[in-house]
Amino acid sequence: MPITVRNLLKFDLSSIPANATVISAELRLYSDTIPKNGDLVHANFGADNSFVIQQVAADWDITNVSWFNQPAGLTANQIVVPSTNQPFLNMNINVKDIVSVMISNKSNYGFKLSLQNEVLYTSRIFCSSYYYDNTRHPRLIVKYVKH
Repeated sequence: MPITVRNLLKFDLSSIPANATVISAELRLYSDTIPKNGDLVHANFGADNSFVIQQVAADWDITNVSWFNQPAGLTANQIVVPSTNQPFLNMNINVKDIVSVMISNKSNYGFKLSLQNEVLYTSRIFCSSYYYDNTRHPRLIVKYVKH
């Protein structure tokens, strides 16, 4: 049965002071080499599999978040990641503007990832923090200067 999936990611940024200047922030995502969804062969599939990364607008709890109570994503500073025809593609995505807002506003509710056009038989499947190989877990690399 075809389904639509969105992803929520949250990283602990509490050690970064609110007045810090973010020099860079890179979100690292790794394609699932053994996808359990989509065509079960390719992590990236479909004619237009571009996706959007947004700052999450409100707090959420991993134990009870669902399709029906998922938090909204903010369109300010959202990032559109272009479509790819590569079956597997690891990503290093510049999320500096989103992370800067999360830190300065103390509003770190994480990132929301969704296909730009949520149509059937289209996918971008990345490894989660539950993936068996922890070297493929999502990562957020932040470089900053304290003031």
